[in-house]
Amino acid sequence: LTGEELGAVWAPDGESIVFAATTRRHTAAYAFHGTQLYQAPAAGGEPRALTNGEDSYSRPTFRPDGKALYCRYEVHNGKPYNLERVARFPWPFAPQRAAVTGGFDRSVSTFALSPDSKTLYLLAEEAGHEKLFSVAAAGGEVRPAMEMTSGVYTNLAVPERAPSALVFANWESAVIPAD
Repeated sequence: LTGEELGAVWAPDGESIVFAATTRRHTAAYAFHGTQLYQAPAAGGEPRALTNGEDSYSRPTFRPDGKALYCRYEVHNGKPYNLERVARFPWPFAPQRAAVTGGFDRSVSTFALSPDSKTLYLLAEEAGHEKLFSVAAAGGEVRPAMEMTSGVYTNLAVPERAPSALVFANWESAVIPAD
């Protein structure tokens, strides 16, 4: 398995890790090579593929309540540009992918879940700005989390064990350094 950014996360029971990797990196010079999700026992051993096929998966993240695995995914349909979306799988893992941001017409750059496991916050580019959006963790309409007219947000983080949703991000613009 190879991958530049594994994005490994501990499974809720602490017995395994989940990560994204590819076994087809040798095709990168001439063809699309997607990444899949794998699970490896913490005690060691061979990882098992959780996903397969042509679609690409990255940035696995467990919902704070441990009942679902979220990740970014890109459908590979032969077109030169495809949106990065957020998918949800039940945990323990079952291959029933549900699109959380399926109707959203923007590519998701990063995402984080609220401590109560009910809301997904995400960053996506819109009109030259990297804006903060939110959507129900089960999926639905993606809405702006606040009005934004300048700059970009990066480094989105939501503490898992906070008493309520605390959203942290860096903000910067072309004339103001990151805050």
